Amino acid sequence: MSHKTAKTRYLKVFIPAMAGYLISLFGITWADSQGWLSPLGVSVLTLIPILCIFVWMSAQWRYVKELDEFLRKIQTESMMIGFMIVTAIAMGWGLMELMVDVPHIPIFYVGSGFYLIYGIAAIILHKRAGVKGMCL
Repeated sequence: MSHKTAKTRYLKVFIPAMAGYLISLFGITWADSQGWLSPLGVSVLTLIPILCIFVWMSAQWRYVKELDEFLRKIQTESMMIGFMIVTAIAMGWGLMELMVDVPHIPIFYVGSGFYLIYGIAAIILHKRAGVKGMCL
């Protein structure tokens, strides 16, 4: 499948999933701050953004599988760089939390950190390989 077709298919799923994620996340946060939700209600409604995360990650998986071998290799290497750096930071900081009095960092930031590093790595690896126009 061509990169353009794979990218179009990815964005058709990613954009609505991300919109659903953001709307549900901000909506639940706002409703909770107004005192409209019980802790159980917040827990149940939090399944909505979790489902959106799963949908966008599934779309990304399909996107990578639909790329040609060379572009798939770059994407996979970018993901591994993100995984290695975020895992090293999370494990290192976790050890420090156990042994030293350092501030606690919510685990929520692990996923955001992964996607940030993965995106930066993808840009660098695509530029290094001479691939133009590959950044989503």
